[in-house]
Amino acid sequence: MGEVLALAALQLAYHRPEQRRQYLSTALTHHQAASQEAMELLKNVTLENSAGLFIFSALTIVIEMATPKRSPSNEISSDEGDFEDWLYLIQGTAEIGATLEQACTETCLAPLFTFCEHRWTLHCSFYSAYQRTDAMLFELQDRVTSFVHDADTLDILTERISSLQSPACYVPDWEAIDLFFWLHQCIDGFLPLVKARNQEAWVVMAHFCLILKKAETQWWLQGWADCTMRKIHQELDDEHKSWILGPAEEMGWIPPV
Repeated sequence: MGEVLALAALQLAYHRPEQRRQYLSTALTHHQAASQEAMELLKNVTLENSAGLFIFSALTIVIEMATPKRSPSNEISSDEGDFEDWLYLIQGTAEIGATLEQACTETCLAPLFTFCEHRWTLHCSFYSAYQRTDAMLFELQDRVTSFVHDADTLDILTERISSLQSPACYVPDWEAIDLFFWLHQCIDGFLPLVKARNQEAWVVMAHFCLILKKAETQWWLQGWADCTMRKIHQELDDEHKSWILGPAEEMGWIPPV
């Protein structure tokens, strides 16, 4: 309940920026209380408490993304938000979800897991015969193939690029759950490359920003696509900065001079 109240306070802070400090303080109080309770439960994760922990963990991701202050144009400054933080939170949520995977039908989360499964199936089967030639992604694949000589790394990057070429990525009504699905699939191989500051992995993340932009109908996601693209641009060398000009232009983000 504490996480729900924290998120409600953050939504009020978003819609009433003149009272942001008051609502942010309320949100922090509720979140800290919920976190203390969750930390105790994390010492012994069981089937009985894992459902509550999963909900807490999932809402924590939303709270992390809802907390940064936005400008009137929904921009998030570099010192307010860092996409790496919520990547790590997604990893933690996935670990708790793994506890529920085999017995989710026995918990209160069964309807949620069923919805998630149906949602992803819908995306991946949407226009199953549909083929799209995305010149930008084909160019990215060619560049990655030329630059990356480690076979394992190349396989990981190729799989993530291919996932961006799937029909699911061209469905117009992306939702937050769809973003988390894509990021969840990054955990085992791709996320370690991002953590290691692999330049090609960060370029793939830049192309993912196009999908993130589609999901900004959710108030707590607004501003994150541009914020993430800006962080990626800062981390890239001059050679790889030229690789993200296409997605930057398509989403309307202008690199700093």
